[in-house]
Amino acid sequence: MFRTAVLLLAAVALPSLAHAAPVLDTFSIQAGAYAYNLDGSIRVDGSAATGSKLDFSRDLGIDSGRHVGTLALSWRPFERHEFGFSYFGDSVSGARAASTSFRFLGHEYPAGVDLRSRVYYDVYGLSYTWWGWVDGQSALGIVGGILDYEYGVRLQGSAEAGANAASFDDEVSTNALAAALGLTWRRALNDHVRIFAGAGGLKAELDGIDQWVWTANVGVEYLPWENFGFRAQYSGNRLYTEIDERLFKGEARFAFSGLQVLAIARF
Repeated sequence: MFRTAVLLLAAVALPSLAHAAPVLDTFSIQAGAYAYNLDGSIRVDGSAATGSKLDFSRDLGIDSGRHVGTLALSWRPFERHEFGFSYFGDSVSGARAASTSFRFLGHEYPAGVDLRSRVYYDVYGLSYTWWGWVDGQSALGIVGGILDYEYGVRLQGSAEAGANAASFDDEVSTNALAAALGLTWRRALNDHVRIFAGAGGLKAELDGIDQWVWTANVGVEYLPWENFGFRAQYSGNRLYTEIDERLFKGEARFAFSGLQVLAIARF
């Protein structure tokens, strides 16, 4: 009985395992986990004085190692034209006694203030790829896209000096649009394994705001079934942006890098 069941399972599984995955998909959904490191800083000026540059880890006590969910979609309606969407977001908190005084949004925080902070962000990506060179096992394309970083920082603090006490509660939030241009490459090693890599970046002025961004990824896909598989990739992106002075003046830097493990549904 057991031997019969094994043979039946093998008969069902083998046709799907025998399917050779093409180097490019028509449509795919990827969802999974992103274990990343955050490296960032922000400076927020007041109306009369330049703010202090605050490092998220060193000055705000933000933990740099994080785990979040991530989602990506791709659609290739024509042989050489592909559109993509990606998203991940997080909210991280920290606490620290300030070692030195600093300025944030026009307020002077004294040395020794008990500081509580929260940094939150959502990163959306839209891309277009022109696959200029495609053969049976490899593909090379030019990719352009827009990254939308929606982010905010909240600082709360309390300090006592003798009979005097002071409390602080400041929050800023905004978004930054950054464009990127680069190359992407894929290769099918066999019927079930594909490797890929890509990189890009751009320094530009969008809506009067100076931006600089780069992105990169490298990874492998294992596709044991016709429509389902797995992807592991190391990816990173870095943004430097001025803050729109119509909201408040300053600058911000975000850098994300880490390992993504995703399940793939592909058609």
